[in-house]
Amino acid sequence: MKGYDILFPSSLIQLLSQLYLLYILHIGDDKDKRIDKTVPQISSGEPSHHLYIFGRKLIPLKNTIIIGKAFVKIDANDNMGIDEVKIYIDGVLKATIKDKPYEWQWNKATIGKHEIKAIAYDNAGNDAIITEKIWIINI
Repeated sequence: MKGYDILFPSSLIQLLSQLYLLYILHIGDDKDKRIDKTVPQISSGEPSHHLYIFGRKLIPLKNTIIIGKAFVKIDANDNMGIDEVKIYIDGVLKATIKDKPYEWQWNKATIGKHEIKAIAYDNAGNDAIITEKIWIINI
């Protein structure tokens, strides 16, 4: 029996080598995910610089005015795919959408000026942000 067999049984050495291999593979996975440095493309489908009455887009305006529910529609694309789109109202997360179409309905009773922000995350963790300031009357 060799001296190292007593201190480090062969089964322990095999276990440690397998853990090391898993660690190396995990590090490799992280590096592969970060190769994509291209940010997603994002744009606001709705609402956007129009008068909306009960979900109907009526006339173009300098500002966005909504009477009734707000229907938020986001267009997001990326060369490696979109992981999720998060929608915020006045900085508060309201929805996380994993699949197309990236749409959400805001049906809270409110009057006044608000900010809608959407963040699209691609599969590599890159993100793109779009914001839209709106005036809304929804009772």
